[in-house]
Amino acid sequence: VIQNTIGKHRPITYMVGVTATGECMNFEVLVYREARGNEIATKRFNYQYHGKTIGDPIRINRDIINITGATMSVRSASAGVKRVLVLVNEFYLKPRGLGRDVLAANSQEKGFFEVLFGL
Repeated sequence: VIQNTIGKHRPITYMVGVTATGECMNFEVLVYREARGNEIATKRFNYQYHGKTIGDPIRINRDIINITGATMSVRSASAGVKRVLVLVNEFYLKPRGLGRDVLAANSQEKGFFEVLFGL
């Protein structure tokens, strides 16, 4: 899954590979636009996300080693990985997730955006 997240000032484009069981297989920074903190694009940093699942905590300075001067980028990357894991779990792995039955059942009564955003 390729997504963007905001760093301190500029967007970070990243890709997260997820296994069929919902584990983070790989995290890669595709484009890093900030002036400082490009260390989050290194393999050594990215390997910290390997094997993480939706149930695992992804906490800075506990589960993920922070990078001095790039705290916002590390937080954004961690939140982005967690977001991808939640989306994959919700739309692909759950037998009755938000993406399948709930939207189909509710969309008969209301429109798609009304169901999704509660309008």
